[in-house]
Amino acid sequence: MPPSSFMHLLKGPMGSTVDIRFMRDESNEERVVRIARGPISSQDSSSHIGAPQEPTEGENNWRRGGAATTTGADAAIPEEYDFDKDKGALQKLEGKKSSQANGNIGAIFRGVSGQGFVLKDVTPASPADGAKSAHGIELEIEDKLLSIDGISTDGLFYQDLEALLRGEPGTQVELSMQKPRQIGEEMGLAYSIQITRKLIQKPVGVGITFRVDEKGVARVQSMAVGSPAEESGRVYNGDGLISINDRTVFKKAQLKKSNFSGVMSK
Repeated sequence: MPPSSFMHLLKGPMGSTVDIRFMRDESNEERVVRIARGPISSQDSSSHIGAPQEPTEGENNWRRGGAATTTGADAAIPEEYDFDKDKGALQKLEGKKSSQANGNIGAIFRGVSGQGFVLKDVTPASPADGAKSAHGIELEIEDKLLSIDGISTDGLFYQDLEALLRGEPGTQVELSMQKPRQIGEEMGLAYSIQITRKLIQKPVGVGITFRVDEKGVARVQSMAVGSPAEESGRVYNGDGLISINDRTVFKKAQLKKSNFSGVMSK
């Protein structure tokens, strides 16, 4: 599992617990450390591990089916959604953009050239986390977003998506999604999923900064001063990460073969 796939597992509501299984580099000793998530006083990168990433300036300008519209000589500017043919969609979008409703589903999307908007991450314990369609199809990372409440995502900016996803807590939003195409398939499985919005508490973490060694293993680089991880007294620099809440991140055999020489990369 790549680092970008596990870091968000460390985040969650204030006071909630996370079980992290580590392996000591010297002795191969395993242990599970239960840590209650809490605020991180340090402002360095360790205070942001696992937080859903805000879209970059480029991602803000992605549109479905094309490349970024910001810079680049070969950046193709896709056709914009023709709102003139759908006055109701335009009115709905404008109304949503001016709304002060603060309910959400916790889904974070990113733009991909030629594919449109795909699911980048979900906020832990949010309505989108583990959400399934009426037929049991689970919302998963890299699923493509086709429409929101019947409004096509063609030509929409990231800010438009955010507006359409927002709403009063307790109301539902319907997403039309599509799974990535598998070998032998003409197109991925399309499905519809309804998710109920709610107020989402900003997730907090445990204050651990990980770095990846030359073998691809995530190891503890440092802990924020006064963070939940440091206060536990059971997390040590150099510890190799095995699992988070029983979700395997790195196999034990991979950690045993890894030689932690201090050569780390982000």
